Parts: sequence; C-alpha cells; structure tokens
Amino acid sequence: MTVVYNESDADIRVLKDKTIGVIGYGNMGRPLALNLQDSGVRVVTTARTAETEAEAVADGIPFLSMEQVVRSAEILLLLLPDEEMAAIYLNQISPHLTRAHTLMFASGYNIAFNYIEPPSFVDVGLLAPRTFGEAARERYLNGQGFYSFVASHQDSSGKLWPTILALAKAVGSLRAGAVEVTIQQEVELDLFMQQAILPAVHHILTSAAKLLLSRGYPPEAAMMDLYVSGELNDYLDRRRIRGCCTRCVCRRSRGSLASLAAWNASAR
Repeated sequence: MTVVYNESDADIRVLKDKTIGVIGYGNMGRPLALNLQDSGVRVVTTARTAETEAEAVADGIPFLSMEQVVRSAEILLLLLPDEEMAAIYLNQISPHLTRAHTLMFASGYNIAFNYIEPPSFVDVGLLAPRTFGEAARERYLNGQGFYSFVASHQDSSGKLWPTILALAKAVGSLRAGAVEVTIQQEVELDLFMQQAILPAVHHILTSAAKLLLSRGYPPEAAMMDLYVSGELNDYLDRRRIRGCCTRCVCRRSRGSLASLAAWNASAR
C-alpha cells in the first residue's frame, strides 16, 4: 500500500540541533534554503559562482566553501544539476564524510545509475519536490505546500525516516503530501515525464498552432485559446483537485459531450 505523509507525521524538532548544508544555490537550492530558514532551521550553503554567493549573502544565509559546508553540516542537501553532481561529490564532498552525515538528494538519478556510491556509514535519503523551485517557494509562502517523493535508500543510523520527514515538513512539502517511493521509481517516473509526457504536450500544442494558422485563424486568437489565456492550465489545475471524471461540470454541455466522445474514441 502506498504511504502518503502529511504534517502530523513529522516532528521538525528533529532538526533543532542540526545544521543543514544546501549544496547548490540555484533553481531548487535557493527556494528550499529559504523555506528551511523561514521554518527556523539553521542553514548554510555553498555555490559555484560569485553571483549566487552574493544572492545567498543578500538572503541572509551563511555562505561557506564546499569543504566548510560538509564539515559543519550534519545533513547535506545535494541540489546540483544531475550531470555535475557526481564529479563534485567525488572530489569535494566524499573525502570529508563521517558517520554523522546524512546525504539527501532531490533527484535519485546519480544513486540509481551508480554514478554516486555513498559509503556504508552514512544515511542516504531522497526528498524530491514534484515542482520547480519558484513554485516550491511560492507555495511555501502562501501555505499551500507542494507534493514530493520521499525515500530511504540507506539507513545506517536507524534514524533516517524522522530526518527525511522533518526536512519535508520544514520545506513545506507535507502541507500537500509526500509519497513514499524507491529511488529507482522516482528516477523512472521523472524520466518518463521529461522524455514522454512533456514532449507529447509540446508536440500537441505546436501542431495545433500550425494547423490553426494554416487554416487562417488570427495568430493572436489561436495562441490565446491554446495557452496564453491560461484556460488549459486552469482546467488541469481543477482536474488535479477534483479528478478527471468530474471535468464536465466546468464546461458547457455541448463541449462536455464533444470531449467525452473524443475520449471514448481514443480509448478504443
């Protein structure tokens, strides 16, 4: 049975005497670091450019060298791009790891495909937001929260799950819910979305735009109806909340019947 965690499942006091080292202050690193800081958690960070260093300092988050972050933080959130993570981990992180460390990944890619092989004496977990960084910050601030995947990959201490759930609560994810998966499942689902679903959606929209323009529809009207108006986004957002089968209540009867007919034809 699938386990979905919410705020009542976590105790943020688990992080009270811990320092969280956010490695990578970019698309996901900055929003999660700010969420942690606003939840009262002690955070330090490191980054690869002077620009991101200045941003961290302006945000009030202590900026340290990579080695200093690894040595001073018990929990490391590795939020670098997948393609850069392995080399940085091997050269700058792994030499300084101790039994006190917990490695937390936001993507299981490097673990699943063995680009990173943590030592047996550290804890290894996953906290993978199912949204992009700006949305994670916005939904923390408005109280909505965001969904995530969580996984325990290597529980050397026997105390990894309380840490994972405390982190998920501190970043705002448990307000929406965190689904327990394996790291392999997270990677495969993520790649499926990136390589199958999103390209298919892009292809549908661009093909529809080309068809409408070829038939003489005004470009402004065609683009407005396809995506600029936000109607498609609003439709999907409501289906996220209410479920796909209740969609007809949001449309006129004629449109609902046409949609049902198209769905039925595609299912044959």
